[in-house]
Amino acid sequence: MKNNIMSKRVLASGLLLLFLLTASLIVLLIPSRQVYAETSDMLIVEDMSDDYAITKRYTNIQGFLNLKKSRSRSISKEGQVNALCDTLYIDREELFGMDESVLLTAQSITISDTLMVTDEDGNLNTLAINYESARDFSDITGDNGNGGYMAGRIIVIQDSSHNKYNSQNKFVAYGFECSFTMRWLKKPTYTMKDYFTFCSDNAYTEEDSECTLTADVRSESSSMGVERFTRSIGAGKSYSSGWPVFHFNLFDDVYSSTNSLTYSNQRISARARLYSTSNFRIRMAYAHKQLVAGDLSVSISTSGPSISFSGLKSSRRVYETPNFDVGFVPN
Repeated sequence: MKNNIMSKRVLASGLLLLFLLTASLIVLLIPSRQVYAETSDMLIVEDMSDDYAITKRYTNIQGFLNLKKSRSRSISKEGQVNALCDTLYIDREELFGMDESVLLTAQSITISDTLMVTDEDGNLNTLAINYESARDFSDITGDNGNGGYMAGRIIVIQDSSHNKYNSQNKFVAYGFECSFTMRWLKKPTYTMKDYFTFCSDNAYTEEDSECTLTADVRSESSSMGVERFTRSIGAGKSYSSGWPVFHFNLFDDVYSSTNSLTYSNQRISARARLYSTSNFRIRMAYAHKQLVAGDLSVSISTSGPSISFSGLKSSRRVYETPNFDVGFVPN
């Protein structure tokens, strides 16, 4: 009898162990969004990347900053901004037009990076590669293709100080400061009128937006020698379906018998404040004009959201990021 009882107990224990091992295996096999905490800096990082874009959402910003302040009580606000930018690999130029102090009170910061490649027929492919890695992309370093390579980055910062309230001081929507950047990784052949825009489905913007074109300049003259500096111009603006559409001409190299101006690293930076009461998707698009004849027009549908440019396909190259999700943190 005792042997039977013992055998049953052993059998039950074995079955329980088998069940637990099977359950553990099933959990490991279920795909899940990667969420991990970096104990070294207290940031919580949610990885939402896929084959088309590297997208990460950072929270517990205050925990990160408090740790920095505890290690260096004399750290200034400027030092805190620098520490956060260094950790998140944010170039200060990407915060163009934005009050950088918003980083110090942010509930979340979401960053998405994409490499956009067009072939000779104007077909677009997007790859999950950040700007630093994109410059080493084999086709670019090998000088293959038609020069249709751009790096795109979107930064979305949720901060309660930008929340929207009505005249009765009742909450209307959460506020998000957004930065949009596109950089030419290879110098384009054509420098005619270009367009840039962005849109979302469950968010909206008002007239608080701007865009600029910037380039690195090398100036050489017989009298001044070689000088290097940056040059920026503001973009014109119109609207489609409530979203801003910016237009500008890329910089042209200038040569004469006495001096020359050559432009490189041409990039556009835009900023806007978005409002939403729920999670939303966002994307940006750039249309580069290739032919003199005709013009381009822009139409935007926010149900997707999607952006389309009219005109012959051969007359333009379009660079568009995939939609990516922006989650909000309730106050």
